[in-house]
Amino acid sequence: LNSPILSSLVKQKLPANKASIGVYPRNAVLQDRHERLLNEFAEIDANGDKQLSFQEVFSFLNEKSSGKYDKELCRELFAKMDKNQDSIVTTDEFLWCYVETENEVKKNIAEVKTAVSDSMKQIEENKKKLDNAKKSETMNQHGIMEGSMLTVYVFEALGLKPKSGGTVNAFVELVCERQIIETNPAAKNPSPRFDEVFTFQIEHGEDPLRVSVKHQGPYGDPKVIGTAEVNLEQLRDQMKHDFYLDIKDPSGNPTGRVHLGLAWVYSRVKYYQDIIWQWENTLNYDKLQLQKLEDRLQNLRSPFGFLMAESDERTINSTRMSNRLSLRIDNIAYGVIGIDVNWDKLGVIATCIYLCLTVFMMFGKSDMINLPAGLLGLVYFLGQKQAIHLAFWLALGGAVFDLIWLILGESPNYQYSSGVKHWVDFLTVLNLLCKVVLLPIYFKLSMPK
Repeated sequence: LNSPILSSLVKQKLPANKASIGVYPRNAVLQDRHERLLNEFAEIDANGDKQLSFQEVFSFLNEKSSGKYDKELCRELFAKMDKNQDSIVTTDEFLWCYVETENEVKKNIAEVKTAVSDSMKQIEENKKKLDNAKKSETMNQHGIMEGSMLTVYVFEALGLKPKSGGTVNAFVELVCERQIIETNPAAKNPSPRFDEVFTFQIEHGEDPLRVSVKHQGPYGDPKVIGTAEVNLEQLRDQMKHDFYLDIKDPSGNPTGRVHLGLAWVYSRVKYYQDIIWQWENTLNYDKLQLQKLEDRLQNLRSPFGFLMAESDERTINSTRMSNRLSLRIDNIAYGVIGIDVNWDKLGVIATCIYLCLTVFMMFGKSDMINLPAGLLGLVYFLGQKQAIHLAFWLALGGAVFDLIWLILGESPNYQYSSGVKHWVDFLTVLNLLCKVVLLPIYFKLSMPK
């Protein structure tokens, strides 16, 4: 019982005269856990030889899983326990596997708790900034705040090809809302670095940012190498964007590229609202992961819990991927619409459009996939929540069916006039586009609330 393995379970040293497990009061739980692990070992050890073979571990887990345990997963688990790779798991190896698994889960819990704490701090700090912005922000007649700024980072130009040939003494000219700013010239370099930052005051946001890369020769005015434009509407999310712009000469010929970073803040109130929304999404995701990890730690301490940890980890990883995808869908929808999406209402609208398109399409071709998918979507909205999972997979199958139809063309089982064929193809394309919207909605609705 005086094993160093057990001391790592509690990460503390006992007094020299209190070395036996259970004598020191704080280690009563440790002693109980140690005895439970030894009893579990003995139960798996079918022939009682104080060591475990792969077949003993697999037979035990397979019986616990009603004959459904994955043999390859068991091989991975056995290899993890078999530290010296001698195809036998000893008592110490069995105990160490538990210790490592528990410590890994505890480490993950500590990391997620730190992330939760950081997210909460960020939310509070940005809420204070939002309050200040609400008190001080003044909007003009164009819906742009007074003092709105467009920040432009000019990083570099690449592969410049002046019409005259020869060496390039390049600089970048930026024009927006009657303001003109130039970088310092870079001598004799077709791919110069500038690394300069500029700001423009924006009043209405309707003019694009015009970018001109010019060559300054020894005599006369600068010659334009190429130009490009960026519409400020592309910056409406108020985040910083990286742009590699292809510049062209007046004839439309490519003459190089320019690398810019752009950020436009037209409303500090909306900016902080968006930041808070993103941090709240991150916080909710981290809280969900924390709950799953704490549940896993609890399960780990249940009988034979750590032997099932590998299976649990695969399930958790799958859930993490689903949650990340769900969060990504939320972010995209918020960026497009600009408000939090009511997925139920949007789902009802999209499902009704989907069903109408499917019914019209069925006048020209039979379809036993899209129609059930739409009907199951309606069943979900009528209260049968489990129907959404099957609706999602059927709608996905319908998308595959539509693609095959469009690729292969007319089925030999149907005789169409050219007008009907074009009409059916048109409805099929619309139905396919509808599913591009519908599938993310069904996926969101299938996620646990």
